[in-house]
Amino acid sequence: MEAAVYTRETVLHVSVLAPFYTLCGLDKIALNLESDKRIEFDPILYISPQEIYEKWFPLIRSKIATTYEGYQFTPYSILKERVSTLSVSGAKIRKGQDASVFQALFTTEDVTNYKMVGDYLYE
Repeated sequence: MEAAVYTRETVLHVSVLAPFYTLCGLDKIALNLESDKRIEFDPILYISPQEIYEKWFPLIRSKIATTYEGYQFTPYSILKERVSTLSVSGAKIRKGQDASVFQALFTTEDVTNYKMVGDYLYE
């Protein structure tokens, strides 16, 4: 039986390299096919409090401020930047792209190529 699966996640990334963190929402869609195969589509990245995530961003940021004293929120406008001299081992990038600041600070995942929703200047 084929089924579409739609999930919403709030994702927090805390850097072990520097006192920075970021927060985003991810909407994911996947198709489970009869042949026990799964097709996953690129998620939709929410970079600021929008829709269902509007309630959670301030709560999580408040908790981070008390748990990780001195850590600063890093906005998407900085994280999306790609630096030609930046090399991140294992970074998932498209052909011809350099690694992003997001990948250098948090994870090899390439979220900067996902469809984005939200305020680009949200800090």
